[in-house]
Amino acid sequence: MLERLRSLALRDLEAIVVLSETRHFGRAAARLDITQPALSALVRRVETALGRRLFDRSSRHCTLTPEGVTAVETIDHVLRGLHALEAGPPAPGVLAGAVRIGMIPTLGPYYVPFFLPALVRAFPDARFQFSEALTDELIAQLRARRVDAALLALPTHAADLAEFPLFEEELALALPRTHPVAAQAGRLAYADVPRDDLILLGPGHCLRTQTMELCGRAGTGAAPVHATGLEVLRYMVSAGVGCAVMPALAINGDRSFRDLVRYRRFRTPVPTRTIALAAPRTAAGLHVAQLLAGLLQSLEVPSTVVDGTMGEPTAERRRAGAKRPGGAAKR
Repeated sequence: MLERLRSLALRDLEAIVVLSETRHFGRAAARLDITQPALSALVRRVETALGRRLFDRSSRHCTLTPEGVTAVETIDHVLRGLHALEAGPPAPGVLAGAVRIGMIPTLGPYYVPFFLPALVRAFPDARFQFSEALTDELIAQLRARRVDAALLALPTHAADLAEFPLFEEELALALPRTHPVAAQAGRLAYADVPRDDLILLGPGHCLRTQTMELCGRAGTGAAPVHATGLEVLRYMVSAGVGCAVMPALAINGDRSFRDLVRYRRFRTPVPTRTIALAAPRTAAGLHVAQLLAGLLQSLEVPSTVVDGTMGEPTAERRRAGAKRPGGAAKR
């Protein structure tokens, strides 16, 4: 195998990565400034050297084979390492080039608007790329170096990753406006949660696990209703299907369902989830994570729910800021 690999040039490996990104021979050839026949010959040479088919081809596009997915991840990791070696140690306080940030779906759409402008101002030479995935997949992507950092909820139970806590996000119960529990005054007791009406996110969502731990959904007799995402969950609540635990950022951003949904805060101890930035424990990974975490920890986030809020931007909410830990990484 090694003898065959020695026949390959870095240009060959870079072309494989470009083709995997475009999934189109014409576009990939244009990016590489070569002809399509030359690209086809290059792909065959790499596949021969590796002893496996990387792409399924058709007249219009190509797709990665299962073996191709694994090979491209390895090739991309090798190329990134070589580029980092060529560039030398990153300058202190500088982020440049592509920075890939993964996020859990129950956080990303609500959190990014608060930090993206500051991120772009602080690191003008960086190109930020965002993606969403469930926690287990994000951890796999961090380990495979497919993302540089990930925004998720602790705990991850991933001792090989560095974790930088950012803030505590309050959890509250969303109910249909007409639900009897919605009309009650004051904070909600855990015993008063209508467990048989709970809507859960699908398997794999950390908020699903937190809801079950918080409300004791496991062990109740009724089969749970599942939602595919947080906004679908909110639609279901507004339609009167049931109630659901939701995080503060999603609640405070609600501008569409104020006449249909009531949010009830819990009594002390108020439930929260810890939002953190995770990254590989490599020199490059820690460099990126420390710069990102330092900025994110300095920003105020509306992570506390206002009593009875229906999405109105009250003075109390504008004053509500995140209560963040000290910012040290869990090493």
